[in-house]
Amino acid sequence: MRNLQHSGLLCLALSTLLLASCSRADDPADPSSGDIQPAQGGDSTDDSGPSGSDSDDDEPSSSGSSGSGADGSSADSEPGADPDTLDPDVDWEALDILYPRMHSAYDGVHTFSLPAYVSGVSTEVTDWQAIPADAVGFDPWQSDDGENVGVLITIFRHEPEVTIAARNGAIGGTATLYITDATPEQWEIGEERYHEGELFDPEALMNDPELLAKLPELIANLEYDEDGNPIFTGTPEQLGISTDMRCNTCHTTGADNFMVQHTPTQAARFSDDELVAIFTEGMKPPGVGYRALPEMYQNFYEFMHTWNVTQEQAFGLVIYMRSLTPEGQGEVQLPAGFYNTDDIDWTKLPASCNPDGAEYDPALCLLELPPICSPLSLEFDMDACAEMLGLDLNGSSGGDGDANP
Repeated sequence: MRNLQHSGLLCLALSTLLLASCSRADDPADPSSGDIQPAQGGDSTDDSGPSGSDSDDDEPSSSGSSGSGADGSSADSEPGADPDTLDPDVDWEALDILYPRMHSAYDGVHTFSLPAYVSGVSTEVTDWQAIPADAVGFDPWQSDDGENVGVLITIFRHEPEVTIAARNGAIGGTATLYITDATPEQWEIGEERYHEGELFDPEALMNDPELLAKLPELIANLEYDEDGNPIFTGTPEQLGISTDMRCNTCHTTGADNFMVQHTPTQAARFSDDELVAIFTEGMKPPGVGYRALPEMYQNFYEFMHTWNVTQEQAFGLVIYMRSLTPEGQGEVQLPAGFYNTDDIDWTKLPASCNPDGAEYDPALCLLELPPICSPLSLEFDMDACAEMLGLDLNGSSGGDGDANP
């Protein structure tokens, strides 16, 4: 299911300029980028995750009863003769663990966990092994739909690199877990920045008279790439978008808008530097899709998903995010005034406005929209246009939780 979401009628006119301001991981806020405190491991650009998809929309996760010993070894589990060696009789290149490169943290106080499973194979806790064995513990885990069965890995101590192995009889697979060394004080800095900042109010933004008055100028600044995708060359300030918003205005359970998850279920694939690039530059690693934003609007994500944070806050945010309770994405909850374009009756709009049609042309769409649907018209009426299109702007609408964000 195509998860193409737009904000009110302004998005029909501005091609999701406003929606991009709140998209993420989730998706995970700012201008300060560059080197941060220790980023463990190499690149983590794998585009498959605990859902097996090529996006950052991952399957819901849940933790079962504990299967870990106090020393970090799995109860009744001994895949090899020595817990710190791999059984030489197993083909350890036969299976794929997701993620093949995992990232977490440890600060000695907070809990850091992440889910993992073997692609196409159900496993028991006793099938899993860590080297060193005392660095992590394993508990049962499965996605909410039961499709993927694996383990929840909990960090017991700092170890820069841990080998994670899982087997099914004589075949198995390995992955590398990179653990960032952190402090409770760094976690607290991240937790504060995560919850402190401005609130994103899409309804107020879409009805801002100053913004409406500037629309012709903003549209004039639009450029288009060779595929006809819009490229905005202005600044977030021109759209009234703050770069000081708090993260949970759009992310995690209970967020004000969207509720896009970026817990370890989604973010464990990313290195520390990659996470910082996501929320300071809007730059996702190659191959990682978009949950609440069509990929054709990647330019807007890059240009608007950039938050003001200090270097200290950036590292703190990474540590705090790695401590979030792993959750699956489920549905992306759209705030009032937003809707899923799968619900639109495109026959009531010009063919140039239909992203799936052969005649799709964003620039032409702006000119051909019915007056009540065009923010460039004095007759613009969002509610009237929504009624014409059969949309409920105040109802709860969500995208396909398993589609590309």
